[in-house]
Amino acid sequence: MMRRAKSCLGCSVGLLAIMAAGCASNPESQPADPAGSGGTEQTVLSGAGGESANAGAPSAGTPAGGGAQAGANASGSGGEPDGTTATPGALVHVTALPSSACGGTSKPPPDGSNPIDVNGVMRSFVLHVPPGYDGKQAFPLVMAYHGKGDLAVNLDGENFKFKSVGGANNVLVYPQGLPDPKLANNTSFERDPADDLSFIDALLASLKTSVCFDTARVFALGHSLGSTFVQTLACQRGDVLRGIATQGGDPGMMTGCKGSVATWVGYGLMDSSNEITASKARRDYWLAANHCDMNSQTPGAPAPPCLNYGCAAGYPLEWCEEPAGTHKWSPWMTQSIFDFFGAFVSP
Repeated sequence: MMRRAKSCLGCSVGLLAIMAAGCASNPESQPADPAGSGGTEQTVLSGAGGESANAGAPSAGTPAGGGAQAGANASGSGGEPDGTTATPGALVHVTALPSSACGGTSKPPPDGSNPIDVNGVMRSFVLHVPPGYDGKQAFPLVMAYHGKGDLAVNLDGENFKFKSVGGANNVLVYPQGLPDPKLANNTSFERDPADDLSFIDALLASLKTSVCFDTARVFALGHSLGSTFVQTLACQRGDVLRGIATQGGDPGMMTGCKGSVATWVGYGLMDSSNEITASKARRDYWLAANHCDMNSQTPGAPAPPCLNYGCAAGYPLEWCEEPAGTHKWSPWMTQSIFDFFGAFVSP
């Protein structure tokens, strides 16, 4: 079953500083983020910074963006449910809202790492457009946020495989966090969430003028402390995001939020008790926000460990509780998340 600023291309000096700070603890070889690094503890499905994946995790389901049952209709980004109930795992039909770059003559920024000036501060992001990108078809856009001490470029590595799994059908954007003095200058999205929100606002505004994508299908996923920021982003920019996926991280912001957002969330039972508590709190928040019935459950993808709750049409909640999961990103997670995002289709 499935479910589914201003660009500154010549400014590389600031990027070198970020690379140096992040490489101080290369996540491809470092141990998992200690539980609670960055505030309280972190919620988890299983995975940290870019560590080796869990062997023996359940296999993934259908290819990213693959088929699903016919299902709910929903237009635009996150918002308020219409009172109807979704069929778990069904396709969600979204009215496309192409970015201003669609159909124009502008070329997207180069593939790979790009700088962007945000209020005089040099930030950076990794960009991948699908091989079939022609500047006319509005692809979904998926933003991925790294964990503490990680680098955006590592999200294409063997641990995450975001490009190899989701790159054919999505514009992929990996924002880079800045060094955080509170975390021994490890890169982090916990350094200043308000500043990082401004960064993402500026980044999306810039991409709308340079990359053709569907602004009604903007998604965000995060790992470890990147998930904490994704929760905050969904809370504060629920009218921008259509769906999120979180694995690891502190609970994130859960007050003063904007509407409903389709959500994929989970944790590993071998993680710390604080991580598990934080993850359940995040699940419970979206159970309420998406008007879900906790007693209405159907198998997710893969099942086990995932299940779907019966929620308002267009705002599914998939919950994955991995018995052997720790704080590592398991191989099946990437496929499961891109299947979840892939259920949102534009006719």
